[in-house]
Amino acid sequence: MTAEHLAAGLVHLANLAARGGRTRRFDPQTEQIEGDPQAAALLGRKYREGHWAVPKDV
Repeated sequence: MTAEHLAAGLVHLANLAARGGRTRRFDPQTEQIEGDPQAAALLGRKYREGHWAVPKDV
């Protein structure tokens, strides 16, 4: 894990907490939000079917 990855992750988590108005439990080992499926869904994005920018591993 790079320093940039960690720094960006902290900012994203702070943004999620500010948007939801509450704190969330984050597991740094799995890099997932625990106990809040709605917030966990905000960690990724959904791509349109056939969109040119869909990563190959999604």
